[in-house]
Amino acid sequence: DDVVILHDMKRPWHTCGSQENEENNKPIGNCRNIFEKVWRMIVHVAYGLDGSRDGGEHGSNASGAEWFVKVDSDTFLFPENVGRYVEARKWSYNDQHYFGHVLNHRKDDRGVSIVAGGAVFFSRATLLAGADAFRRMPMDKGNEEEDGTCRDAYTGTEEMVTAICLKEHGISAEPAIDPEGREHVSLYEVDDIIKYNRTDQGEWWFWKNKKRFPCHDDGDCLAYLPLALHHYKDSRDFLDLEKEFYGSVMKGEKDPKLIRTKDGRVAARRWPNFDVTHQYFERVRAAMKAAGSEIEDGSERQEEKNNLEIAATKKQSTFKQPSNNRRISSMRNKKSTKKELPANTQPTNRVYCMVPFIWTPSAFQVYHAIHASWGKRCHILNFFIDPVIGDEKVGFYNMTEAAGVIAAEKANLALPDDVVILHDMKRPWHTCGSQENEENNKPIGNCRNIFEKVWRMIVHVAYGLDGSRDGGEHGSNASGAEWFVKVDSDTFLFPENVG
Repeated sequence: DDVVILHDMKRPWHTCGSQENEENNKPIGNCRNIFEKVWRMIVHVAYGLDGSRDGGEHGSNASGAEWFVKVDSDTFLFPENVGRYVEARKWSYNDQHYFGHVLNHRKDDRGVSIVAGGAVFFSRATLLAGADAFRRMPMDKGNEEEDGTCRDAYTGTEEMVTAICLKEHGISAEPAIDPEGREHVSLYEVDDIIKYNRTDQGEWWFWKNKKRFPCHDDGDCLAYLPLALHHYKDSRDFLDLEKEFYGSVMKGEKDPKLIRTKDGRVAARRWPNFDVTHQYFERVRAAMKAAGSEIEDGSERQEEKNNLEIAATKKQSTFKQPSNNRRISSMRNKKSTKKELPANTQPTNRVYCMVPFIWTPSAFQVYHAIHASWGKRCHILNFFIDPVIGDEKVGFYNMTEAAGVIAAEKANLALPDDVVILHDMKRPWHTCGSQENEENNKPIGNCRNIFEKVWRMIVHVAYGLDGSRDGGEHGSNASGAEWFVKVDSDTFLFPENVG
């Protein structure tokens, strides 16, 4: 179930250099498809498009995590350390972060730093920005080498074009290093890379244009809370690394397969460059135990703090939120208010209520009435609105612009969590028949946008596209219900009778 087929791959991996290609005078090497695979993977995760899980339970997964890692199959990943890393820096997944082991050797000819491909980390905001760039990039030169532009390319690496496409969104690679310059991502086996000495080696591509730290010359330049260790080609390496950091070595458990040195040191195997490697592994274990203790001791306090922050946020809002919106806040804290289902059963006949709406002060009573009556019996209830809110009395505010959002909040028009803005509406509702239209000889009635609103609403619910919830926690909800109702705001619905 966790294997996803990416549809429409243009460069098949299995015919590279094959005899068939040679006999038919076809170009050799059309399996160089790693960039295509990566960009299609990111688009699929962000939007649930063009893969074997489209629109289903396992379609778009962007709402299921805040941080995303493109990780090679020869990389040992420490997911919990990723959380520790971003928390220590007080990063938000709503901000742009593209990080890992940064290389600068192509800045002269391509103008960007890249994150080495063994493990590439993205915030949710950056994943969505990347998906947007990949969906819009030219596809007509996919059989040609990358040329420093954001387009599909025939290339043996994905790092360069990814960095170039993200740069178009103003996103640059951030090096994952600790204050002493130690790398959190090892590009090669620990026993190899821990011996690197910048002075002895000179400025080859690994070191080129990196800020210099003392550890570059003393052989201690891997961070003690690693995010990833790359270049372990044998699957048995993973099993032994698991023992070192999570299993019998870490826990001090009896394991007849462990090795023990004459001086009493225990390890999963006799690693190359054993003394230095073992010393580094010991430091990692100590750091992870310390970090784990801090998390365990502080978890209850943090949960209490999170709940207080949520309560404070609600109090600051001048618009009274309906009580069943707490479900959304709870989900953000990894809890669910949904009833537990019996084992081995799946929810069925859940109803998603989709209400086309206009957000004006005169509509607030209708909004609250729906929540107080039939709306509370919908499994999911969302109101879909134009980007422009308000009226002639309080003013009109474009909620796709930062200035509009700020001004709307000051005018007590902040949007509740179940109100979704549909982007790119071509026919604004608020200018229909206005004096301005008449005086400027503009067509009257351009607010007749109900069909546009409905089709954009359906596309958003199905794919999580082109709305204020794109790819986020409340983006595509097609997997959240089995039955869907477009219901007008002047209709009394019986959701339970639909089921």
